[in-house]
This record gives sequence, structure tokens and C-alpha cells, in this order.
Amino acid sequence: MTTRRDFLRLGATASFSAAFLSRDIYAKYESDAETSGNDVVMRCCVMSDVHLEASPRELKRFRRAIQFANEYSESQPYDKLDAFVVVGDMTHHGTKEQLELFKNELDLGRKPGTDAILCMGNHEYIKGNRELWESVLGVKANARYERNGYQFITVSPEHGNSNDGPYLYAIEFLEKELEAAYKIDPTKPIFVVQHIPAQPTVYGSYEPDDWGAVDLFDTLQKYPTVVDLTGHTHCPANDPRCAWQGQFTAFGCGTLSEMCHGTEGDGRFGVWLLPESLEYGQFFMMEVRRDNSITLKLYDLATESFFDMVYYVLHFPQFFTYTALKMTIVRMISSSFFCGIAP
Repeated sequence: MTTRRDFLRLGATASFSAAFLSRDIYAKYESDAETSGNDVVMRCCVMSDVHLEASPRELKRFRRAIQFANEYSESQPYDKLDAFVVVGDMTHHGTKEQLELFKNELDLGRKPGTDAILCMGNHEYIKGNRELWESVLGVKANARYERNGYQFITVSPEHGNSNDGPYLYAIEFLEKELEAAYKIDPTKPIFVVQHIPAQPTVYGSYEPDDWGAVDLFDTLQKYPTVVDLTGHTHCPANDPRCAWQGQFTAFGCGTLSEMCHGTEGDGRFGVWLLPESLEYGQFFMMEVRRDNSITLKLYDLATESFFDMVYYVLHFPQFFTYTALKMTIVRMISSSFFCGIAP
């Protein structure tokens, strides 16, 4: 028998509709939007799992991601980059030295007027803690920000174990901030930034992979305008299972470090099974338009090109109807597709 809770986990009333669009379809949408005056009003670079440490590989990738985000933004009709959003695991061990390296590189790359919206990941607890993280980075682990009239809420885990209630301590905080953000403007998306995805939402958060946390799902589903940005799984963000929609919308944001790749015999998504998994790095350029629609353009650092797809979230402010995740998949997704397709 399906309970109300089960039904909500599968999807319920929502005010957004998500789609997986080919570049050709998206190009027409973008052209029509600009012609009609539905211009971009906010742009963020969203990345996860930077894992900075002694290795030069991740540092080089992080620098290149920052450089590209700035160059891309400056080349567009809306030429601003409003924020770098990093959804946790910015370091590999959470040490003072690694956190300082991350902060220095981000501060050097940020242009005037570009915010840093950050949350902790589980790796920040390997040799560090919340007090050290907040002290070095100069931000709160849990906070609410406003940028260009849009609300961002960061939520950090209490410890490094994703299966042991890492967000239970923050539920009251999240409830309060979501209610406040929704009251400001119930027609606008609310961006929740957390490292460990809510179970069961995006790829890797549910069985048999089970990298998700059960703590926040019931809170997030109360607000259909939530767009939840997460990391942790290292699953390839070009796989459409990294986009999820039920009572709220969620995206897995890939990784700038080692990528999950391949399948083990028991069906679990394999972790770092192939040597080439070290070569991959992905991040989103996320844009919000005047009508509150959202696009997430996935950039591949291996080929230095955008993937041949765009995630598109259409807002319906005038009515609320159930919408499942709809996908227009132009290409079969296979292990050879994980590194991207050049334009």
C-alpha cells in the first residue's frame, strides 16, 4: 500500500517543471527569450568536490574553472558573474593549510561584485572542524544570502558521516530560513546549498548507492520552489539521473575531482573504478532569467567545452500542478560520454 509519505517521495504538487534539452532546442529557447526581453538577471558558477590538497591536479582544475567562469560571463550579453557557489569538499582533509589555499585561490579569481556562497562537506571534518572552517573562510557554515533578489540557504553537516544524521542539528535552522525566504517572494526559486544530497533524490543518493542523507527531505518538500544543489556522490552530472524533481527540484553538481565511473556487479554505481576517472572535472554555469526560469549549462574541463545538453527548469507561478521530470535525450548516455562532447 502506498502511503502519503511514499507518494510525496515519488513526486507531488510542484511549481517547477524540469527538462533535459539538447543544445539545438535550448538555442532556440535562448534566442526567443532574449527577443522577448526575458533576459538573464543572475549567473552563478556552481561546483562541488574540489578536494584541494598537495596534488597539483585539483588546483589546476580549480583555477581553470574560475578562469572560464569569468571569461564566459564577460562574453555574454549579461556580463556579470554574481557568485561562485561551492557545495562542499573544497578540501581533501579540511586542514588549515588546505582551507587557506582554497580561500586564496578563490579570492584571487573572484572579480569585484562576485560573491562566494559556500557550505562544508564531509571531507572538511577529516582533519578539521566547523570552527576552523568558519575562521579561515570568514563565513558561517549555515547562512542565508540574497543575491539579485534571490535567496540562497547554505546548510553544512555536523560531522563527516553521511549515514549518521549529519543535518539533524540544522533542521530547525533550515525550517526558519525557508519560511523567511518563501515569505519574501513565493514566486521565486529558493536555492538550498548542501553537500550531501537528500535521500532519495539525485543519482547516488538512493539505494543501492546510498550516499544520501535522510535528514532534510521532509523539510525541503514543504517548499515547492526549492532548488537543491548538492555534491558528494561524484556521479557524472551529465547523467539525467543527477536531475530530480518531486515536491522540490534537486541537482547533483558533479565533481572537480575524481569521478564515479562504471558499474559493479551488484548494480551499485562504482567509485573510481577506471584510471580515466582522474581526468574528469565538471561544473555548472547556472543562469536565472527574468521569468524565474533556470538553466544549468554543464561545462567539461576534460574537453574544455559545454556538454551537448542543458538542464532547464521552467517556473509556473500562476498554477501548481504535478510535474514529473521530463527528459528529451538526444544521445544515449554511456561510459564513453562522461567526459563530454565538444561543440
